[in-house]
Order: sequence, then C-alpha cells, then structure tokens
Amino acid sequence: MNKHELNKYAISLAEKSFQDRGFKIEDALPAAQVDFLAVLSSSKRMKIKVRAISQLGSYVFIPKRKFNIEDPDLYMVVQYIPHENNERIMYIIPATEWGKDIYPFKGKDYDKPGQVSEPEWGISFSGKAKDAMEPYRFTKYVMKLLADEDCRRLVSHINYFENNTKFYDVDEGGMHNNVIQLPCYHYNEGFINFIDDFYKSSLSEPNYLELIQPYLDKKLNLNDLIKSADYNLLRVIFTFNVRGEHFCDGFWAGALENKTFLNILYRLKELIE
Repeated sequence: MNKHELNKYAISLAEKSFQDRGFKIEDALPAAQVDFLAVLSSSKRMKIKVRAISQLGSYVFIPKRKFNIEDPDLYMVVQYIPHENNERIMYIIPATEWGKDIYPFKGKDYDKPGQVSEPEWGISFSGKAKDAMEPYRFTKYVMKLLADEDCRRLVSHINYFENNTKFYDVDEGGMHNNVIQLPCYHYNEGFINFIDDFYKSSLSEPNYLELIQPYLDKKLNLNDLIKSADYNLLRVIFTFNVRGEHFCDGFWAGALENKTFLNILYRLKELIE
C-alpha cells in the first residue's frame, strides 16, 4: 500500500473499532478538518483525525492550523500497521496532550531563517515512543471513556434517591389457604431504571462473590466500607447489592432502607470528579 492507501485503510479500521464499542460514526463537516466523528452520547462527540505508521522510526504530523490542541473534543488516532509482521496497534491521543510537554508529542515551528515548512504537531514513533504511548492504546483509553460515561449515567440517579422516600410496595406474606406465602416486593419504575442502567454499564464485577467474601467473613459493615472504597472495591459492593435480590426477595428493600445505593453513588461521584 502507498501512503494514501495506508491512511485510508487506517481510517476504516478506526471507524470499525469505535463502532464495535458502541459508538456511532458520523461524517465530519468540514471533512478536511477531521476524518470522522465518533459519537457516544449527546455529551460525548469525539472529533477524530487519523494518521498511519508502517515502521518504527517514522514521523507523523499534522499542520498546527488544522489541529487545535485547545479543543477538548479533538483526538488523533495513530494506527501502527507494520508491513513485515502481524503486530497492529491503535492509539488514541487527546489533542490537548500536545500542550502538556508530554513525550513523544511535540511541535515544530520552523521559525528559523531559511525554514519554510508550516508549523506542525507530530510524533516520532521510535521504540521508546512506542513504550511511552502504552497508556494511549485504543482499548485501554476507550474502555476508560466508556466507564466514565457509565459512571456519570449512574451518578445522575442521585436526584432520584434524594427526592424520593417510597421506592417499593410489598404484598405481605402469611398463611393463605394453608399455604405459607412469602412477602412479594414491587419496586417502582425509577428504581428499576437505575438497576437497568447498572446492568448496561461496565461496573458489574463478575467475581464479586469471591472478592467480597473476606469482608463478609470478618463481619465488616459494607456501608462503612463504601465511604473509603476505591473504584474496584466499590464495583464489588455495587454488584453484590444489585445481585442480592436475585438470591433473596426483599434484599433491595433492605439496601434502600439503609441508603446503601445512595451512598454508593455518592462515593462513585467522589471518585470520578
């Protein structure tokens, strides 16, 4: 592939990678400024400019007038597509990184006598640069974006919990026609929407039972742990409380009375702000 074909191929790979993770791809206007828009929600519209690299030692750049490093919605996707092996790496870098003196993101002004090239932002892609760009690998970076979006969506339910006092109705159990009937809980729509948003998010911890067991064995109060929990422990406690109703009818009712879900959301808000 020549340079033009390589970059066109890199754009198609980038679009597919975003789509595979739930983004909607839109054409950019004007097209010359960015290659496409990756839209996650009404609040997250990413302007994407793509550059392709085929070998270590390459230098990729973009004129400064076409890449505003003060734009928080602008990103450069760099595709490393080597000719000689199957190692293919995709990076995503916020434009603002070029304004922070972070290696290997640099600018060239060409302002010395005799220099006529246009000022540019660029990356010299060496082995050292490849290591330094590890935090910007597409999967790592986008998963963090998705997690942040999930957290914001869940935190938005704080108002619901703060402004409501009745979250469920209960049909009391008892003896009916010589049959013991257990209480039946009916949770309201707002709370069910909250639970649905949790299950749609990336916060669910598959191994929550194994991870929470040491705390249960020590008879620790989970509500007390919430106040200082880090992100990973909070995911465990969150999942434990959401999944609890599956094993015990009325589990959510107890968590609601103890304000467990509200406290989890308060802590989550602290962690993402």
